Amino acid sequence: MALYCLLVKFLILQLRMSTDIKRLKRYAGSQARLAAILGLTPEHVSRMMTGAREVPEYITVIADLMDKLPPEHWPARWREKA
Repeated sequence: MALYCLLVKFLILQLRMSTDIKRLKRYAGSQARLAAILGLTPEHVSRMMTGAREVPEYITVIADLMDKLPPEHWPARWREKA
């Protein structure tokens, strides 16, 4: 039973992290632009979006920060138009 609970918690965490990368994509406008903003390759971002690669915790931190900040306080690279 304890193993089951750990597995469920892990899956919930993974789902949340996958949602975080998708939130950032919404802010960036496209997957390619998100990759450029984060300094990652589009392929790397794509693998995170599909769940083939684990989403690092810093993605969650960035997504939470972007949710809290008004757009006029976003870093310049997020405010620039694609």
